[in-house]
Amino acid sequence: FMTKEYPNAMTHNINPVMWISLQNYKPKPISKHFNILFATTFKVFNSGFWIYDNSFNFLNIVKRLSQAISNLENVNLTIRVRYNFELDKKTLLNYLSNFKNIHLSNNSLNVDLNNSDLIVTGSSTIIEEALNFRKPVAITSNTSYQHIQDSNNFDIRKSTYNLDMNNLEMNLKKIINHHKNKNLSDSD
Repeated sequence: FMTKEYPNAMTHNINPVMWISLQNYKPKPISKHFNILFATTFKVFNSGFWIYDNSFNFLNIVKRLSQAISNLENVNLTIRVRYNFELDKKTLLNYLSNFKNIHLSNNSLNVDLNNSDLIVTGSSTIIEEALNFRKPVAITSNTSYQHIQDSNNFDIRKSTYNLDMNNLEMNLKKIINHHKNKNLSDSD
């Protein structure tokens, strides 16, 4: 459009703007452990409630993920959260104290993405970041909003899934089976 309408204008082809650089991407070594990163944003005062979770929904998702992952062998969950006055680190640690293989992240997003086999998130820019890092994404929410449509089939390997909280453990097992020690490819 620009070159046609404004033939003397200078244009540049650019790639999408990402918060982190692919120069930091390192393929994860083969491991017996499957590492899941839960990184999402919840909104305070229930703002943006059609798309984003609030702090109560966030805690519900964390609890259900933690319960499911505690039942799975060789699966770890790392949680990245932006703390605020509705949820602080001490509260979250107390909330998670009864679950095994659950950790709170102290790393940069680059490190967490490199160490993960699957990213679980809500409506967040981490979806695009993870896909750039060749990591599959499971999108979950307590709202009726679906960021990506037609991602409910867990019987095939693909890049994105809408994670059903009602069959969480079974669906996580299927995703793990599809992606353990296998990064995404161009065909995914």
